[in-house]
Amino acid sequence: MRELAPEIGARHDDVHRGFFEATGEAFLVLDENLLISQVNAAATRLLGEAGLRLGGRFEGMFEFPGRPSIDRMFEQVRLGRVGAASATIAAAGSRLAIPVDISATPFVVSDLHLVAVVVRDRTAAVEAARRLRDREEQYRTLFMRAPVALREEDFSEVGRWMADLRSRGVTSLQAHLDDNPRELEDVIAAVRTVRVNPACVELLKAESENQVLSGFRRTELTAGVRESLRSQVLALWRGETVHETEFEGLNFAGEPFACRLHWTVQHVDGKPDLSRVVVGLLDVTAVLAAQRRLEGLIADKDRFLASVSHELRTPLAAVFGLSSELYDRWPEFGEEERRSLVEIVVSQSGDLTALVEDLLLSAKLEMGDVRIDAEDLDLLNVAKGAVEDVERSDAPSRAVAVIGSSTPAHADAARVRQIVRNLLTNAARYGGPSVSVTVRNGAWATVEVSDDGPGIPPDEWDRIFDPYHRAVKGDSVGSLGLGLTISRELARAMGGDLDYGYAGGSSVFTLTLPPGTQHR
Repeated sequence: MRELAPEIGARHDDVHRGFFEATGEAFLVLDENLLISQVNAAATRLLGEAGLRLGGRFEGMFEFPGRPSIDRMFEQVRLGRVGAASATIAAAGSRLAIPVDISATPFVVSDLHLVAVVVRDRTAAVEAARRLRDREEQYRTLFMRAPVALREEDFSEVGRWMADLRSRGVTSLQAHLDDNPRELEDVIAAVRTVRVNPACVELLKAESENQVLSGFRRTELTAGVRESLRSQVLALWRGETVHETEFEGLNFAGEPFACRLHWTVQHVDGKPDLSRVVVGLLDVTAVLAAQRRLEGLIADKDRFLASVSHELRTPLAAVFGLSSELYDRWPEFGEEERRSLVEIVVSQSGDLTALVEDLLLSAKLEMGDVRIDAEDLDLLNVAKGAVEDVERSDAPSRAVAVIGSSTPAHADAARVRQIVRNLLTNAARYGGPSVSVTVRNGAWATVEVSDDGPGIPPDEWDRIFDPYHRAVKGDSVGSLGLGLTISRELARAMGGDLDYGYAGGSSVFTLTLPPGTQHR
């Protein structure tokens, strides 16, 4: 090889020296004994003048934990190879310890065996890694301790599938899935559950976290779940990163539950990361049941208001009309006619009074403002008194059999008679021709009011005691749908209860009351 002219060689030396000094990288040159022979300005700034003593040992500047790494680097250098190490500088003047990456390359100049060392400050990288770890730990803590059921799912395969569809010219994913319904099953299978929190395991009634992580079960993929996953995939296709939907699924115990799903795609470096899609699940079964119940209650209340208008208007019209007739034409009526008209007015006034009393009592029960005067009494006598009350009223006439023996109870006699009257009136309106009252003496004192009517549909059994609700729809004279509600509330206010059942062809309302003191 032709040698360079002396002046050209000198010029190249100046270039190399200028590069060595001007570069922002920390450069050092070590001699064959690995002693520091040259350093540049960047090395002085990074390593500190106190630690950069020419002729000093390079590895002496580093904390002990990093020394084995440096020793291995120099073993590679002695073999004529490039070596690398990571360590922390210990002697950097007044500066704190600095994490660095080191690379060392052997080279020869004029028969001198030297080592070129580059030291790179990785403080920023270490700090970035620490912040990343902190964020990950914070995310993991929040995820695992969240009271809401959370799942972290990987939609990466779904993203690749959608990219392939776009490359093939598909412009409408919805139309594509409509034409290829089985493809949705493959898409669902491609969604991988990465992490779940304890609240999710509890919501799904799974035996363990691993049971949920095992993937979607075939039994879990109800029509609602499939439609929910389809809507999530369509949201991804549209570029959405937040999505909400509701569905009804099955937990691991095979029980249905209604769920509201909130689905969020996280961003990394400004781009959606489909490998970490966070799905929040909220069990809304009770909420929807309460909503349906409220809707039913509102509908019942609307019917109640209509019924109040009708039930109050009917006796009021009779009382007002007949009273006006008597007032205007009193001399024209004979004694028998007057008595008949007055009896009708009295009867209608009684119905009106009973309706108003039910309304007032219902309001008092809601406010907890009903007085109960409990005492020891003979339940059989009270029941007979209630039957006599009904027989004297204008309720439809039918024979009522009273069965039982003397039974001590501790209750309010007036309230018990009111409950039994309500039950008998209810049986007269809706029951069969045979009505009976049975008093039983036992651990609890009970009164059973039975009739042989068709009974109440099973799906109405829990609702007949709700205010304003009537199992039998349509017009019912004198009925506001409050009688059974009032009766149960009164029974419970006395320490007892009122229930309904149907057995052996008979409807049976059972009033349960505390026994008399002699049975306690």
